[in-house]
Amino acid sequence: MELLEVFRMFHKLNFSVLLQNMTQSEFVTMKQIQSCSREDPRGRAGISDIVKNMKSLPSAVSRTLKSLEEKEWICRTVDKSNRRNTYVELTEEGAKEIQAATGQVAAFMNRILQQVDPEDMEKLTKFLRELYEIFRDGLEDAKHSG
Repeated sequence: MELLEVFRMFHKLNFSVLLQNMTQSEFVTMKQIQSCSREDPRGRAGISDIVKNMKSLPSAVSRTLKSLEEKEWICRTVDKSNRRNTYVELTEEGAKEIQAATGQVAAFMNRILQQVDPEDMEKLTKFLRELYEIFRDGLEDAKHSG
């Protein structure tokens, strides 16, 4: 239980103080749009893929997309061949904003992590990846057995 409490402490950290022009939700959503866009030949991200990858409620993603659209950082397009599919892509302004925000977060992380011994960080990262896989497999087993 102590491990879960430590994870919860990290989850409660307010990283949005690093983001000048956007909320943490907008940042995460824009990063997901970037990620999904790289996999699409047209450079678009399907809303259903964004929702699935973020493991968020569709209504929450929809609210964030609306906010991003109002700021003119994304644009939506409806697939002409299948009107049930909607895609989003970053506008030029949106790409600039997410690049700036990513730079701010990266600079912060670099400053903070310089305080940690690189060898310890490497061990911690390796251990957390292993722990993640153990948890993932355990949850998958629990899903199928119960």
